[in-house]
Amino acid sequence: MRINRVKLYNISSYSGTWEMDFTVSGTRNIVLIGGQNGTGKTSLFTAIKLALYGPLCFQFQSKNNQYTARIKEFINHDAFAHSEVSAYIELEIEIPRDQTMVRYTIRREWTYAEKKLTEMDDFWEDGRRLNEKEVDFFQSYLYHVIPPNLFDFFFFDGEEIANFFSTPGYHSFLKEAVLTLDHYDTFRLIEKYCRRYTVSEDDSEAARKQREEYDAICDELDQADDVRRTRALRIEELQKKADECEQERTGLEESFKKSGGLLQGERESLQKQADALERRRDQLNTQLKGFVEENNPLILTMPVAKALRAQLSLEDQMRQYHTIARQVSPDRLETLLVGLLPAFGVERTEEFIQALSKVLDDSVKPPMDTEHFRFIHDLSQEQREAVGEVLSRLDRFDRDKIAGQIREKEDIGQEMAKIRKILDSSRSPEEVAAYENRMAELETEQEQYAQELETEQKLEAEYEIHLEKLEIRRKSLRSALISSTRKIEAGEYTERLSDMMHAMLSELLDDKCRQIESETLRLSKEILRKEHFIDLVELDENFHFSLYRREEYTFEELSSLFANLGADDLSRRIGKQGVQMLQEYFQASSITGLKKLFKRQKNQATLFDDKRFDLYKRIEFSQLSKGEKQIFILSLYWAIIKTSGCDIPFVIDTPFARIDAEHREQITKKFFLDISGQVIILSTDEEITSTYYSILAPYLAQEYTLSYNEESGGTQVSPGYSFGGVRS
Repeated sequence: MRINRVKLYNISSYSGTWEMDFTVSGTRNIVLIGGQNGTGKTSLFTAIKLALYGPLCFQFQSKNNQYTARIKEFINHDAFAHSEVSAYIELEIEIPRDQTMVRYTIRREWTYAEKKLTEMDDFWEDGRRLNEKEVDFFQSYLYHVIPPNLFDFFFFDGEEIANFFSTPGYHSFLKEAVLTLDHYDTFRLIEKYCRRYTVSEDDSEAARKQREEYDAICDELDQADDVRRTRALRIEELQKKADECEQERTGLEESFKKSGGLLQGERESLQKQADALERRRDQLNTQLKGFVEENNPLILTMPVAKALRAQLSLEDQMRQYHTIARQVSPDRLETLLVGLLPAFGVERTEEFIQALSKVLDDSVKPPMDTEHFRFIHDLSQEQREAVGEVLSRLDRFDRDKIAGQIREKEDIGQEMAKIRKILDSSRSPEEVAAYENRMAELETEQEQYAQELETEQKLEAEYEIHLEKLEIRRKSLRSALISSTRKIEAGEYTERLSDMMHAMLSELLDDKCRQIESETLRLSKEILRKEHFIDLVELDENFHFSLYRREEYTFEELSSLFANLGADDLSRRIGKQGVQMLQEYFQASSITGLKKLFKRQKNQATLFDDKRFDLYKRIEFSQLSKGEKQIFILSLYWAIIKTSGCDIPFVIDTPFARIDAEHREQITKKFFLDISGQVIILSTDEEITSTYYSILAPYLAQEYTLSYNEESGGTQVSPGYSFGGVRS
C-alpha cells in the first residue's frame, strides 16, 4: 500500500485547508516532515487512520455517540466560530490488486448543525465513485491488506516504543502482526472452523441442547484471544497508570525537596531543634554575661595577681613579725623578767635582756630586709579577706571552659542560621498542604491500581483455567455429537484437519521466528557495532523475546547452576540454543537428562578441569539503556517487516529520541533506506540535522515543515525541511 496524498480541512490543529503530497518513486522512498512537539505530527497520522477505518480508528465497531464525541473533539475549535461548521479528511492511497496498483480516494466529511454532527463518506476508484456494494468490498479488502490493529504496528513512536515493549501484552501484538503480515491468520481461521465443525442426525431435545452448548463454547473459545488481548491491555494500562503515579510521586518529592519544601512533621522537628538550640544559647549567654559582669574586671588583673599575692604574703609576714617583735622587745622582756632573773642568779640584767630580745627577734624575723620593707597595700583584715576571695576565684577560673562556651555559642548560631534558612526558604503552609494532599491522592490511586491489577491478574489466571475446562467440555460434546451421526468420517476428518492446521501454523511460526531472530541480530549488530552486545535472539511460540550474550562456563559452574537454579531456570539463563549445545556435547536427549548427568559426574569434575563451555547468558531487556532498547526494537521491526515481504508505509515519529550520536548515522544508513518502499519520518530540530539530512537527501521524495502559528493558533505546513540547520 502507498499513501499518495492527504488533505485536511479544519482537522485538529489544522485550521483551514492544508494538503501534503506523499508520493514516492523508486529509490526516493522517504518523506521527511519536521516539526516540534505540539505542531500536529500525531494529529496528521490520526487523521490518516481515521480516513482509512472510520469508527475502527478509535476501536468502535460502528458510528455511535462515543465515536461522534471523539470526532467533535477532533474538529478544529476555530471551525465552531463560523455559522456553517464543516471539516473533512481526503486521503488518496494505492493498493495492489491483481498485480497492479489501484488508486483509491477516501473522503470523510463532517458538518455540525443544530448541535448535531453528521458524517458523510465517499470513496472513488481511479476517479470513479463507488456504489454502496463496491464500498463494502473495498473496505473488506482494505482491512485484509492492512487491518486497523496492524496500522499501529507501522506507526513507530521513538519516545514510547521502548516502554510498550516492557509491558505484558507486547508479545500478543507481535504475534498478531506476524500472523497478519504473513497471512498465517488464514490457517488459524481454518483451524477454528474445523474445531467447531460437527454433524448430528439426532433431532432429540438433548442433542439440540448439546449442539447449542457446543456452538456457545466454540464462540467463547473463538473470542478467547480477544478477551486475553483486552485483559492484557487492561493490565498494561493499570501497570502504566501505577507507574505514572509512582513517577509523579517521585518527581513531586524531588521537586518539593529541591525547592526547599518541608513536610509538617519535618518543619516541626526543625522548629524543635531551633527552640532547643535557642534555649541553650540563652543559657550560655546568661553564664557568659555573669562572667563578664563579675569576673571580667578581675581577669584583667591576672597578670599582676601573682605579684599581688606575693606582696600580700610578705605584708602578712611583716605584720606577724612586728607583732612578735613588740612582744620580745627589751622593754617588754624587762617588764616580764626584771624580778625573775635575779632569783636565778642572772647578773647584768640589762645586757641579758638585750641579748635575749635580739635572739628572739632574729628567730622570728622573716627572710627579707625588714628595716627597709615598705607596706604597699596595708589592708585591713576585712580587706585582706575580700582580696583573698578574689584571688581564690581567680585560682578557680577555667579559661578552657569559657572558651568552649564561646565556641559552642558560635556553633549554635551557625546551626540556627542554617535551620532558619531552611525554614524561611521552605514553601508556604498552603503549598505544603497542597503537596501532601496530592501525594496522598497519588498513593491512594496507586493502591487502587495495584488492587485492580491484582484482580485482573487473578481473573486472567481463573480465565485460563476456565478455558481449559471449556476445551475439555468441547471435546466431550464433539465426541458425543459425532457418535450420534453416520458421518463420523467427516467429524474425524475435520478434527484431523484442525490438528493439521494447528501443527502447520506452529511449524510456520517456528520457522518465521528463526528468520526474525537471525535478521534482528544481524541488523542490531550492524547498527550498534559493539563486541558481544547481543549474540543471540530467541523468540518463543508466544513471541516473548529473550536476549543473550556470549559467556564461558566451567563444568563446576554449570554443576552449581543446575543445583542452585534447577533445569528450567538454567534453560532461561543460557537459552534454548545453549541447552542444545550442552545436549550435543554430552549426548543427552533432554535438559532433565543433562541435570542428572551433571549431578552424577559432579564428583568427577576433574575430568573437565581444562574444559570451558562457550554458551550464553541472558540479558534482561530492562537493563539495556533507552537507546539500546530502541535500536533493538527497530531491528526487530525491520526483521518482521522484511521477512514478511509486505510493503506497507512505515511511519516513525521522533526517530532519534533515545539514540546517541554514535548510532544515529548507522540507523540513517541501514534502517531508513531499506525498511519499506515508503518511509515517513517525523523529526524534531535536534534529530535530522544537516549531517543526517545529507545522507537522506538522495532518497527524499517529499519534504515539509510543520510549525505552530501563535497568531492564528493553528498548524502551518511549509514545503521543504527547515530544521536542524537545514534549509532545503
